[in-house]
Order: sequence, then structure tokens, then C-alpha cells
Amino acid sequence: FMVASVLVDPPAVSDYRLALQLGMAFVIFALLLWVAFDLYWGGAQKGSDAKFVRMSGHAKGTLALLAITIVWGAFTAGLDAGKIHTTWPLMSGRFVPEGMWFQSPWWINPLQNVEAVQFTHRLLAYLTVLGVLAMWMRARRIEAAPRLRFWLNAALVLVFVQALLGIVTVLTVVSIPMAALHQANGFLLVAAMIGCLYEMRRPADASR
Repeated sequence: FMVASVLVDPPAVSDYRLALQLGMAFVIFALLLWVAFDLYWGGAQKGSDAKFVRMSGHAKGTLALLAITIVWGAFTAGLDAGKIHTTWPLMSGRFVPEGMWFQSPWWINPLQNVEAVQFTHRLLAYLTVLGVLAMWMRARRIEAAPRLRFWLNAALVLVFVQALLGIVTVLTVVSIPMAALHQANGFLLVAAMIGCLYEMRRPADASR
């Protein structure tokens, strides 16, 4: 379905279909990983501790933000938006680039305007980093089991690696090896977030 879109607008695939295909890949990966955890560790159990229930809500929100960031990464790749502004932290000397809102209706810009697409992906990435960092700092105040601490630490490291790879990808004008590493690390980051969610559903002594 995605490849067939080349016949409509050669030589590029539809960025919408690319985002759909990438999003489905991440959903399948996350579901398979959850099943693997169930098979290996004997099934998730709903924890009775209210602090873990609240932490689970934080983790779900952060994972949702990460998912949206990944989808916008597909739009960025599909439109070659990463090649428009190849500087960081500013976009050609500006935090908000010029020409972000010239398309009508206005709401189409974050999806079709290359300036707005790259800006949106950057902004979502910053928010994702903050979300993971806040989750990690919040967890420091809670007595977490070793496996949960492992996944939290992994998520923190991987989100910063992901941000760094994104920056290098932009600075190298979307070098294919860097872009591939950026996407591959995205899967590892999703895995770490799924690990966090899985362990937050278990009583503290079940993960020791």
C-alpha cells in the first residue's frame, strides 16, 4: 500500500502511508514484546500500590508522546523535511522558522509544510526527552524493584541517545546510516518504555 503510492506521485511514497506503515511496525513490535515479557516472567499483575498506578499513568502519557514523535519522524522522512534546516539548536538562526504557516487551511502545515513538519518533530522530541527525564526523576522518590530501575535507566539513556542521533542526522543532511541508527534506537527506546510499563503493573516484590 505504501510502495504503490509511488505510482501516484513518483518518485516519492506518500508520507501518510509511510507514517501508517512505520506506526504499525512499532505497534506490532510493542505487542510482541509485551507477550514475550508475559511468557518469560510469568505474566503482569496489577500492582496494588497507588504510587505505581500514578507512575504507570505518567509512563503511558510519555509513551503516547513518544509514539506521536515517531509518527512525525515518518512525516519528516517522507517529505525530506530533515534536509531543509541542517543546523541545531536553531533552525537556520531561528527557533521558529519562517514560512511555517503559508499553506491553507492552517492545520495542514504541520503535516505538509516541510518547515512546520521539521519544527513539530523537533518540538515533540524535546517534550519526549522532558517526559522521560521527569518520569525517571519521579521514580527516584519511589522504592522500585531492580528490573523497573533497569528499564527506567535504560529509557533515560536511550532517549538522550535518540535526541543525539536526531541532531547528528540533521547536521549530516540526513546521512542514511545516521537516519537508520536514529530509527533503530527508536525501537530500543520503545522497548524500554514497554519494560517500564510492564514492571509498573507488578507488585514491588514480584520483580526482584
